[in-house]
Amino acid sequence: SLDALETNAMRLMMVGIGVFLLTSALFLFLNFRRMNLTIRGVRLLGRSSKAVFREIIMALIPLETLAVLFGTCAAIALFDVVTRNLLSSALTMAVSAVTAFVFLMVSTMISTAIFANRKLMKAK
Repeated sequence: SLDALETNAMRLMMVGIGVFLLTSALFLFLNFRRMNLTIRGVRLLGRSSKAVFREIIMALIPLETLAVLFGTCAAIALFDVVTRNLLSSALTMAVSAVTAFVFLMVSTMISTAIFANRKLMKAK
């Protein structure tokens, strides 16, 4: 029935959100480990740890945003293929979901730009 389909879709969405958050945390963790020597060098130049953290996050957010964009495009394409194969007619993506995604990404970029200092490797 339609209720069962909706329930399964919500479960799948929650699993997708969990996987996204786990992947995002892993991305940030591995990049911070990889940039450890750079971070230490900037700290030795006299930058505060909070400033260095904000600057590194500002450098990594565009990379993560690009990955989310590619992942979203792949998910939309796979959603169409799977629903075309499983159902007689393809389901449509809700416009509100796309609008919410765009709003969240834009607000994340604006808040990151406000709270992060982009002058990496510059002395006071």
